[in-house]
Amino acid sequence: MSLGTTFTNSIVREIGRNYGKAISNSLMGDSHSTPVRMVGGDVSRMRGRTYRNKLDEALEKFTVKGTVATFNAGINIHTQYFLLVEEANADNVLDIGESQYLMSEVPKVVRTLEQIKSVMLDNTDQGRADKVQEKIGEVLDFAKLVHDSIQVEKFPVVVEDSRLRMAGLLTILGLDRWVLKGPLSALVPLLLLAGSVALSVEKGSVVFFVGYLFWYNIISALFLKSGYFGVAKRHRAQKALNAEFTKIKASLAVFINEKQ
Repeated sequence: MSLGTTFTNSIVREIGRNYGKAISNSLMGDSHSTPVRMVGGDVSRMRGRTYRNKLDEALEKFTVKGTVATFNAGINIHTQYFLLVEEANADNVLDIGESQYLMSEVPKVVRTLEQIKSVMLDNTDQGRADKVQEKIGEVLDFAKLVHDSIQVEKFPVVVEDSRLRMAGLLTILGLDRWVLKGPLSALVPLLLLAGSVALSVEKGSVVFFVGYLFWYNIISALFLKSGYFGVAKRHRAQKALNAEFTKIKASLAVFINEKQ
């Protein structure tokens, strides 16, 4: 979509649905989920520039001028916002930093548009005031859609904290997967552990026992996704993801309630 395009209501709804679906799928972690990037993407980065993006520039440079110029500035702010939403969803990667930035800009965009609507009304231009109100409604509808897509009560949990702590203790003996995946998954490590103990007793040296535990933990840390280290990594990432989107939902809820 070209930068000169004015977003219609149907296009805004489609962009909003796509973004909301990406959030919902990513948080639920299903087979069709959008990958998640925890580091901020291009949308919100300064990179030494005066403005982060064209939305930031439009908001910072906004001043009330003539009726037509002020109205056009509002339409441009609305367009630049949804261009950023479209851009954030274009690479099929849900970026936490981009989501935080886009949602944090909602109040600023809405309040600027409300100011522009007041200018239209002060100049008895009801037609343009109604158009700006329509744009305000679209931004708020998008915010509500994102808010509703973040279903905190359905956030996945990789593993319970108590089980993970127990697995961390048992990984010393190479039995972490007993707790994490069940007894059958730990059968081979258990047999190897028993063998290393028997060999150490037979040879009168703990080198076999200690050597097995050392190499098991090295291999587990580097290669075993189902072992303690792999599960702990996914657990931390999921908790961080859940926490960030819980904050986003809470901030949106405050603003949406304010506008109702």
